[in-house]
Amino acid sequence: MKKTLIIIISLMIFITAIPVSANVCGDNHFMKYTVTKEPTYTEEGIQTGICAICGYEDIVIIPSLKRPDVTYGVYYSTLTLSNLYEIKDIFFATGEHGTYRDVKNNLIYGLTAAKLQGSTSYSYTFRTAGMHTVYIRFNDGREDMRFNINIHVTEPTFTPGNGKLTIGNIEGAKVIRVAKGVHDSVASMKASESIVNYTGRIIKSESYTLKFTENYEYYTIAVEYSTGYVSLYKYVVYGVL
Repeated sequence: MKKTLIIIISLMIFITAIPVSANVCGDNHFMKYTVTKEPTYTEEGIQTGICAICGYEDIVIIPSLKRPDVTYGVYYSTLTLSNLYEIKDIFFATGEHGTYRDVKNNLIYGLTAAKLQGSTSYSYTFRTAGMHTVYIRFNDGREDMRFNINIHVTEPTFTPGNGKLTIGNIEGAKVIRVAKGVHDSVASMKASESIVNYTGRIIKSESYTLKFTENYEYYTIAVEYSTGYVSLYKYVVYGVL
């Protein structure tokens, strides 16, 4: 009985010592496998085994690599996406939505693979506070990715009266832009010959008051914060004496 126990233990030690990559050929010879083609994210790899005694060859397919999951982080109103591999498109929408169609119906910006230009990261600054939905589609068969984020920002306040406009909550603002007319973007304002930019010590306070000279003129005011957040306000002058 003691001799039998010793034999069983010795056999267990021998089996345990066999490399994981080893296998046996038809004649029960052990074979060692080596990787002859490394797997990639788009192609499978190959592991080849050759028996040194009888020359038997075997091939094992190595599954293709799995893409790392997309990750994201939010800094104030700026969302940064990472691990953007094989992206088809990315959509940003206002509100909390559960379907692709609802996202498209509330779309504020869309990003295609062509616009990414091969970059694996991207940052987007939201211009409104509250719940938003991000929807990502892939080119490699992965399921669509959707997540909701709640954007918290310091919104400026606008108090008009007597031909003046007082802008509050401007701590952290780097510039206030004022341009005649109705504009829907800072780029449009910058293209206007009437644009005036207020920076530096002028806005280093809790509020700043703009003064106007003509009634019923239309103006667009943009408050840009150092975090990248931008707030646009449309104003019609009235009350100038």
